[in-house]
Amino acid sequence: MIPRAFWFFSLAGSAILLAYGIHRKHLVIILGQIPGVFIYTRNLWLIYRAAEAANGTTDGTASP
Repeated sequence: MIPRAFWFFSLAGSAILLAYGIHRKHLVIILGQIPGVFIYTRNLWLIYRAAEAANGTTDGTASP
């Protein structure tokens, strides 16, 4: 399994490159980074949901 930190660093790097592309108004960089931001966010969301399911919680709180 890929560590959760990998996805956070990937998301941060992609967001930085996206911001750079927007700053430079460079369409190729913008279009190249937008899918990455969505994919990394989705992967983190799936990890979060899997952790919730493993803990048996549905409201975001840890079970006692």
